[in-house]
Amino acid sequence: MGALLAMPYMTLAAGASTTGGSLWLGPDNVAGWSMHIITTGTLTGSFKFYRSSDPRARPDRSTADRAAAAWKEFTSDVSSMISNPAGGTTDFEVMASDFRADFLRMDYVHVSGSGTVTVFFSGHGA
Repeated sequence: MGALLAMPYMTLAAGASTTGGSLWLGPDNVAGWSMHIITTGTLTGSFKFYRSSDPRARPDRSTADRAAAAWKEFTSDVSSMISNPAGGTTDFEVMASDFRADFLRMDYVHVSGSGTVTVFFSGHGA
């Protein structure tokens, strides 16, 4: 059984959209995970979640490879847990207990405002 203890995933002084880094869950046999997302300021935007089992998605691959990897959006599967910023602060957690992909990615799509986005990730094995 593997585990990934809480670690920073994204810290962003937001004013632009960003593609999050690829988290490789396979080597640690991570089947369940959580992301704690905190925003400050007057941000308006949205968070998108993606999964992949494409080897090009590995974090040690080039940016071009990761971009070319086959990513499947699953935002709608976790939408009830997402609190997208709409001009104010947010503080929420997205959790998955039975995750069946090797790689995970979260993007922030900025619309307006200013502030920060801070995200922490943790995972546990099957």
